[in-house]
Amino acid sequence: MSDPTLDAIPDPRSCRLHPLRLAQLKHYVEQLVRPSPADYDLLLGRVQEQHYSRGTYMFEAGELCRHVFFITRGIARHFYRDGTTEGTTWFSLPGDVMTEPVTFLGLAPTPSVCSLIAATDVHAFQISRQHLTELYEYSPTWERFGRLVGEQYLLELSKRALSFQFKSARQRYDELLLTQPTLFKHVPLVQIASYLGMAPETLSRLRAER
Repeated sequence: MSDPTLDAIPDPRSCRLHPLRLAQLKHYVEQLVRPSPADYDLLLGRVQEQHYSRGTYMFEAGELCRHVFFITRGIARHFYRDGTTEGTTWFSLPGDVMTEPVTFLGLAPTPSVCSLIAATDVHAFQISRQHLTELYEYSPTWERFGRLVGEQYLLELSKRALSFQFKSARQRYDELLLTQPTLFKHVPLVQIASYLGMAPETLSRLRAER
């Protein structure tokens, strides 16, 4: 294993990262692990801060997803197209880690069938698969962090699957309104209805009944 201090990476002190958004990232990280200053140096030499204007693709169907994103501001939408039909599969909000796991992890030889788009203006940190792999190799702390984030992701997927299996349309709507009310202020209702697995007319009726 090479010495990470000898690798050609930027000096973390030269990385111009927004201090408040960097504090958000550190707050998320430190809920799971306690990185040392050396661990943070490894991270900050590899992470990039990006701004995506509303309607900009963060990655598009037909491409390989090569980054993991951490949202610090705004809303990103995961969706697919099947002919003229568009389905929303996920929304990512500030504090969320996101990627397209099948292609990012190299589990499929074909590009992603899903796209990720900025539903509003989005600020995010992103790290490439290569740099993430380096973090795992150099630091047990970051390897553990990656495992815990993966476990959280699987838990959220399981909750969503069980919600469709056992909860009514009313229950799914009420839960989303309680846990992610900002979606209803910034995202078209047709996309929210798709995410909830219901027709737009059903969502409109549920909203009228409240």
